[in-house]
Amino acid sequence: MAKSAIIFDMDDTLYKERDYRTSGWRAVARCFAAVCRMTPDELYSAMVESPARAFETVCEIAARNGVEVSVDMQLNIYRAHRPEISLDEESRMVLNELRARGINTGIITDGRALGQLNKLAVLEADRYIDPQFIIPTVLFNTDKHSDKPFRMIMERMSDVENFTYVGDNPSKDFHHPNLLGWNTVMLADVAGVNIHSQDLSAWPAEFHPHKVINSLRELL
Repeated sequence: MAKSAIIFDMDDTLYKERDYRTSGWRAVARCFAAVCRMTPDELYSAMVESPARAFETVCEIAARNGVEVSVDMQLNIYRAHRPEISLDEESRMVLNELRARGINTGIITDGRALGQLNKLAVLEADRYIDPQFIIPTVLFNTDKHSDKPFRMIMERMSDVENFTYVGDNPSKDFHHPNLLGWNTVMLADVAGVNIHSQDLSAWPAEFHPHKVINSLRELL
């Protein structure tokens, strides 16, 4: 039987990226609450009221109290913080079951280096997946708009014949795997909370997944 591998996106696939955003905003609120003369919970609530201007809101509140706080200062806190996120029960169950079945697994994820490494550490990804098959693309001067990270996995899993990529974002998750002959699967945003749109009509056919699932359990 041909050997198979399932490679996952991370953000909004193995965990919800909204949880990372919440964690980051709370870290910012804790850092700047005092100069805003608010409690961290009060400042966080103010940020949530205008999510598109969350950082600008902090700047404005601080300015009213005679303190200059920039968006860049907040972004530094946001990007460097240790996130309060976790794999949900379903993700853990699926990863454990795939390993029990002898199916290789991996992760290919885009994003800034420190943020992605912090996420991988907190999610304890290496408890479920061999670290050599975890590829934060920025560390290799690439991203998923290129076939490079997918070819890297193919080289590292040279005994695998059938590859599947599971992701959420049709702008970049499925195009190159499709061209390389992989199976592609999109995890649908059933709750309507994902960061990126899943409107397939916005993308040509070669960007579409072969299959759409509502739950990672369907992979089994």
